[in-house]
Amino acid sequence: MGLQQLLQETARVADGLRAFELVSLLSRLHRVQGSSEVVVAAEHVAQLMGELGIETRLETLRGPLGLYEYWGFWEPRGWRLYSATLERRRSDGSWETVASSHKTPLVAVVHSPPGSVEGEARLVGSPDSYQGEPLPIVSSLVWETYYRLVEAGAEAVIAFHEGPGVRYWGLYPPFFQEPPNAPALSIEWEKALWLNRERIRIRVEAEYHTMPETPVLLARVGSDSGHAVLLTAHICHPSPGAHDNASGVAVLVEVMAALKAMENRLRDTGISVIAVASPEWTGLAAAFTQGLLEPSSLMAALSIDMVGARLDSTGGVLHLIGSPLPLASPLDPVLDAAIAASIEGPYTGLKSYEWGSDHDVAIGVGVPGSLLNEWPDRYYHTSLDTPDNLSPQRLAAIAGAIAGAVVALGERLEHAIEAAKASTSLYVYRALLSDVALEGDAREAAVKLVEYSRAYLDAIRRAVKKGEQEQPWSRDIDAAVRPPITRTYLYLRGGEAGKKMLALGERERSGAKAMMIIAAATGSMEIAKLYYQMKTGRQPSGELVELVERILVMGRG
Repeated sequence: MGLQQLLQETARVADGLRAFELVSLLSRLHRVQGSSEVVVAAEHVAQLMGELGIETRLETLRGPLGLYEYWGFWEPRGWRLYSATLERRRSDGSWETVASSHKTPLVAVVHSPPGSVEGEARLVGSPDSYQGEPLPIVSSLVWETYYRLVEAGAEAVIAFHEGPGVRYWGLYPPFFQEPPNAPALSIEWEKALWLNRERIRIRVEAEYHTMPETPVLLARVGSDSGHAVLLTAHICHPSPGAHDNASGVAVLVEVMAALKAMENRLRDTGISVIAVASPEWTGLAAAFTQGLLEPSSLMAALSIDMVGARLDSTGGVLHLIGSPLPLASPLDPVLDAAIAASIEGPYTGLKSYEWGSDHDVAIGVGVPGSLLNEWPDRYYHTSLDTPDNLSPQRLAAIAGAIAGAVVALGERLEHAIEAAKASTSLYVYRALLSDVALEGDAREAAVKLVEYSRAYLDAIRRAVKKGEQEQPWSRDIDAAVRPPITRTYLYLRGGEAGKKMLALGERERSGAKAMMIIAAATGSMEIAKLYYQMKTGRQPSGELVELVERILVMGRG
């Protein structure tokens, strides 16, 4: 059966209205990592999958997970939000409410500490312009900014952004650090301008606790053993979080429903599909760390993150972000063809690897990882990321495309492998263009990486068809810390090497980050250096290579 017929079959099963209803339900929950509502969300999804006859298992991991011992990030503390308000004193001495979590929970910066502060608000704008004001209003609030402001004298922090709605900002303090103590709020930019030099009162009622729950929902369709395709969608996000990422979870459910309807055909291929819905990065990392998933049995992974939007409302384009060389994914070209054949609207086609979702975690353990994503979104990380921005028809179409691609991969594995091999030639073409534009030397590295990629795809073929496991390149490093490795991790746990990495220029730090990802994924610094050369057109310095190695083996004697 051809791909077009497969897509017609899967499209008949995927239910856009059911997906939209699930998005609406999830959007009402404040699905913050470390909160109870993210667990409630997972329970709803598990119940729905069970009703659809899908084999489902919900693991709720309680307490600290210790992820920072293995990964370049961590799970947050437990956090409960009760209320958050910002009031302004009128000229008659009475107080009026300017912002309240009763309207949107995003008014409380996620994982804000509790506290009550009164004083004069001062519009600072860029955090770099801060000069010790007790109640600064700033235009961005990443973790480092918050701590820098508090250390310099801020008693509370108010953040805004120059876009629509209330922006989601988050702190996510780790267990190994003393919890912060200055409350933090988020407001619209118009209110930020209006509150400058006004007398205000901030109150956040919240609490940290040491027993957060991390839900990891696993579902399986197809063969009970053998090789599998991993599909993942992060279930966490502050409310509403419809596009990011209730949409991905809803599509994941519909993909599994479509595959369940075709399970006999999937079994005949000997391939199964494992779905994971869990908090972003932390849930999937815990699944690998605690043995719920075995990397060696996974032939490809796909993260479904922000899909099914009405693009005329949100803006943006559908992207398929491919797995990095040499971890070429046999799923990528098949999914690329399925999307092109069945999804209306702008689509960029298969693109080079970028980080930013759960595919990073899969890559960190050596599994080819890709990302399906719509970007940009004018309502991203705001209170306006609501279900009305999504299309039931598009949710169903994307689910059908993914399901059809997975079945096609199993039934026509040889063709998929050859297509994936052919697609790697694009990297040589791009490297040639880079060399012409930048007078670099990217082509030589790209050619070598393509050779490794094709050998890797042949190894996947033999593993699936004959059960033969082999490593198509030699290993020269065993990473103690798995990417993704965040700036916060480098700052808090990276020691001198981490500080040196953060002090690098943006371009060099980006190249170093890519080297860390590829070195950990492949176990080869030689391949990581080739990847750096392909992306930058030059070989990495010995000092940079040494710095990357030091970070990857941190904690090992």
